[in-house]
Amino acid sequence: MRVRGLIAAASLALALAVPAASEPLKLSPAEMRKAAVLSLKVGRARQATTLAEALLERDPTDVKMRLVASRAARDLGDFQSAKRHAQLGWAQADVPEDSFTAAMLMAQALSSDGKRTRAQLWLRRAKHVAPTPEHASRAVRDFRYVRVRNPWQTHLSFSVQPNSNINNGSSERFSTLNYALSKALFGQALEYELGGTAVALSGTEYRFGLNSRYRLHETATRAHDLFFEIDLREFTLSSEAKTLAPDARASDFAFSSLSAGYGVRGINREGRGEARGRFELGHSWYGGDPLAQFAQITGAQSFFLEQGKRLDFSLTAKRQFGEALPDVDSVTSDVTFRRKVGRGHDLMVNLSFGAAHSPNSDYSYDSVGAAVQFALAEPVMSADLVFGLSLSRRDFDSSRHSADGRKDDKVSVDMTMIFREVDYYGFNPSVTFSASTTDSTVGLYSADRLGVSLGIRSAF
Repeated sequence: MRVRGLIAAASLALALAVPAASEPLKLSPAEMRKAAVLSLKVGRARQATTLAEALLERDPTDVKMRLVASRAARDLGDFQSAKRHAQLGWAQADVPEDSFTAAMLMAQALSSDGKRTRAQLWLRRAKHVAPTPEHASRAVRDFRYVRVRNPWQTHLSFSVQPNSNINNGSSERFSTLNYALSKALFGQALEYELGGTAVALSGTEYRFGLNSRYRLHETATRAHDLFFEIDLREFTLSSEAKTLAPDARASDFAFSSLSAGYGVRGINREGRGEARGRFELGHSWYGGDPLAQFAQITGAQSFFLEQGKRLDFSLTAKRQFGEALPDVDSVTSDVTFRRKVGRGHDLMVNLSFGAAHSPNSDYSYDSVGAAVQFALAEPVMSADLVFGLSLSRRDFDSSRHSADGRKDDKVSVDMTMIFREVDYYGFNPSVTFSASTTDSTVGLYSADRLGVSLGIRSAF
C-alpha cells in the first residue's frame, strides 16, 4: 500500500508540472499536501513552494506546509523566505517532531546564508527539543559540521565559586618586616602580626570568560587566526571577612583582563605533527584600577604518536609593563604528554620550567612544576569525573623580607564532576572541588584555599 501510494503521489506531482490540454486539474487540500511533500523529494522545489504557499493562504497555521515552504525556499536559494517560514514553524509547532524540524531548517537556512554562528545556536535548540536520541545525534553532527566551517568560534564560561581566600591573603598570623629596614633599625629581623586584607578573606567568586577566534585564512595544512579573550572576576565578602577587614570592599579584589592577538598553526612531519605560534597583547585591572599591560609570544610543537599518544612542547616569553605592578620579564617552557590508559581513561602529565626577572626582587624567581590530570572513561553516578594534582616551587634568590631569599611550595588538588544527563541546549552543569596550599618561608606569602565552583560546559 505504501509503494502504491507513493506511485500515485508521484504521478500527481508530475501531472502538476505538465500543462493541461483541457480543464485544469482540481486537487483536494489533502492531495495538495501529498503533492507538495513529494515535489520536494523529487527535486521540484518551485512546485513545492507553489503548493505549500497556496495551502498557507488557506490555513496560515499549517505547520507541515510551513516547513515544506522553508525547505523549498532554501533549495531555491531564497534564504530570507526560508528563515521566515522556519521561524513561523518554530512558533506554531506543538509537537517535538515539528519543533525539531523547524529548528533544523532554520539552522540550514542560516548556514547556507553564511550566518553560521546563529546556525549553531539553532542547532542547540534542535538538540534540546529532539524527540529521539537519533534526532539529537543528527543535531550534534550538524553542529560539528557547521562549527568546523564557521570562521568565528566563541567559547563562553561562567562559574560561581565559594572561596576561602578571594584576596590571596596569608594563612599565617605573623610575618617578618622588611628585612633591610628592620636590620638597620633594630639589628635583627622582626615579626609582626598580620591583619586586615593581608590575611585570607573568604567570600564568593563570580567568574565570566569569553574566548573568541576568527579564522582569517585556511588551507589544508595551515590556518591563520585573530583571537580575543575576556576574563572577569567579581566577589562578595562573607560576614567573617567583613569582621576581619571592616574597611575592605569586595570591589577591591575585582579582577579583569582583555587580550587580543594573532595565531598561526600548521601541520608538519607528514601529518604526524603540528606547529603553532601566537602573539598576544593584553591589559589587566585590579580593584577597578590599571594593574599591568603585557606582550607575549608563544611557540609550540605537537607530535602525534602511535596509539593515540601525544607529546606537546611549548615556550612562552612574556613582558609585563607594570602600572600597579613592577615590570617583569619571564620565560616558561612546558612539556605535556597525553595518552589512554586502562579501559580508555585519559591521562595527562605536564612538566613546566620558568624564570622571571624584575627590578623588584619579590618578582624575580626560578620555578618548576608538575601536574597530572586523570579523566575516567566511564561515568560514576551519572557524572564524568576528572581529577587533578599539581606541585610547584618558586625560588626567589632575594627578598626584602628575608636575608635567605624566599621559597614557595604549592600543592593543588581538584575534582570536577560533569553531569552529562542534565542537558540544557547542549550545555551540562559541572561542579569542581578544589584545594591548594602554599607553604612559604615568608609567612606573608603562605596561603590556603578551598573552593567549590559551579559552572556550565558545552556538551559538544
